[in-house]
Formats: sequence, C-alpha cells, structure tokens
Amino acid sequence: MTGEDKLGSKKGTFNISDAVQTKLANNNQSVTHTSSGLTPSGTSKSWSFNWTAPEAGSGEITFFAALNAADGNNRTSGDVIYISKLSLNENTSSGVHGLHLDENIFKVYQTLDPNTLIVDFSEQDQDLRSIRIFDMTGKMLVSRNVSGFGQGPESLNIQDLNPNIYLIQIQTDKNLFSKKILINK
Repeated sequence: MTGEDKLGSKKGTFNISDAVQTKLANNNQSVTHTSSGLTPSGTSKSWSFNWTAPEAGSGEITFFAALNAADGNNRTSGDVIYISKLSLNENTSSGVHGLHLDENIFKVYQTLDPNTLIVDFSEQDQDLRSIRIFDMTGKMLVSRNVSGFGQGPESLNIQDLNPNIYLIQIQTDKNLFSKKILINK
C-alpha cells in the first residue's frame, strides 16, 4: 500500500500498528506484509496500519494496493492478483466513514477449472442485474444478465479469455461496481 500525489510523489506517513503482520517498505514510504502476515483466517486476510496525511495544500492523494489471492498450490494457476486504488481530496471530511469500496462488495476468483470464474456478490439490499468483463482497451468480452438480491456466487465461462488483466463490472439496480482482475490459466 502506498499513497501518492498526482505527480507520483509519495505522500503522508505510514505507521505500523501490528509489527508481526506488517512492515514498512520502499524507504518507509509504503506498507507490505511480513512473512508472518501471509496466512489467512478462513478464506480472507486483512492487515492494519496507520497513515498520517501530508501537510495542507498537498492536493488529492491516491492510495494504491496490489494483493495476491493465492491458492497455495505453488503454481500461478488459480491465483488472482487484485489491483486497486482509492483517491481522496484533502478537503473531504476526516475518515472514510460511509465510503463504499468495491473490494468489499464482490469477490472474484478462479476455481480449479481454469475456464471458470466465480463472482460472489454480497450486497443483500441490491438487485444484481449484470456481470461484464472488459479488456483494458474497453472492449466487452463477456456479458451475463442475472437477477437476484445478494444471491449466491455466479459462475462465468472464461474459456475464451487469455491470461491477462481485465476489468470486471457488476451492475445492480442502484450502483455500478468495478475492479481490475488478473486471469491466470
């Protein structure tokens, strides 16, 4: 995790709140996990740290994160790399209360079958309408219409997709959610 201004300069100060799970990296300008911070609890893993905003007048700060959801088979098949960013203006209210981050709305993962992608949408109060996958040029490659309030996982056939980075979009009756995914086969 790192925080940068529009010119790519590292901004703010990271402070480690759990030295067993996390550590500073990149000349103390970013946070990563330690070797003890790898093991998930069930099917997920989270880390905590503190960040102090830079001086007033620094402008918009964008946080970048890259996460590897590995299946533990010591191969790249079945692993998914999540890349995410969040931009905040310095004039916003303190904290991120009420902010809806896409990463918490749906999960995407490959099964043991490399041609199947699972999309698990968890918002019980939103009617799922469609799932679409785009390449990085914006061309829609997969589209599936669905219907239901926070129902179980949906599976998508991705046999025609090559290993690459894609954008997946979830359309509901209230919102459009998206994130980048890496498909490995």
